[in-house]
Amino acid sequence: SDLLASMHSTVRAVEAIVSQVRTTTRSSVVAPHERAVRQERARMQELIGATLEKEREAAAKRRGRLEELRRVEAETRDRAAEVRGKVSEDLPSALEQLRKDESREKVRAELALAAKERADESKMITIDDLTRGLLQYKSLGLDFERVEAGRLRLKFTQIDRAAPSRKFSCTIHVNENNEYEIYDVSPPVDGAAFAVLRNELMQDNSDNRESFRRFIIGMRKEFVNSCS
Repeated sequence: SDLLASMHSTVRAVEAIVSQVRTTTRSSVVAPHERAVRQERARMQELIGATLEKEREAAAKRRGRLEELRRVEAETRDRAAEVRGKVSEDLPSALEQLRKDESREKVRAELALAAKERADESKMITIDDLTRGLLQYKSLGLDFERVEAGRLRLKFTQIDRAAPSRKFSCTIHVNENNEYEIYDVSPPVDGAAFAVLRNELMQDNSDNRESFRRFIIGMRKEFVNSCS
């Protein structure tokens, strides 16, 4: 705008000079000056026109940029409103579902912990019961030895008539699933008969004491048969 004002002022000054020259000089002298003034005025007008065109283009670009910013702002407001609406609709149900999931996980964890505690307690009761029960058989040539935690070795004597002090043994272990594992049977016994005894011991969960008593009797019988 300052440039345009300066240009207009220059044009007015040139026109004043032309007017003064016309009134104070002869026509033969004024004519060349008039041509020069007209040329200068035409050049200035052309310059002013080009400047105005650039200003109009710049203003159009600014208007376009402003409209784009307003459009983006409006879209942003719309998306924000949509997100707020969705959050207000979904958040309560999502929180409720989360609370339910946490409650279910808590129940599962408590049940798993209770099951583990029962299994640990059952294993302890089983080993203690076996220990007390085995004491009753020591006089009949049955002894035991705790070899590791949860493992018990049964040792039989008075089985081989030719060598009453000869030892027969097997090891019993109660695993994490509260199931019996029998190994280290020495000397080996009939495989089919041993499999039956082992399966009966593992499957009979009604009375640990009675099932174990039957297993001991059965193993003693198989050791006797191995001496035949």
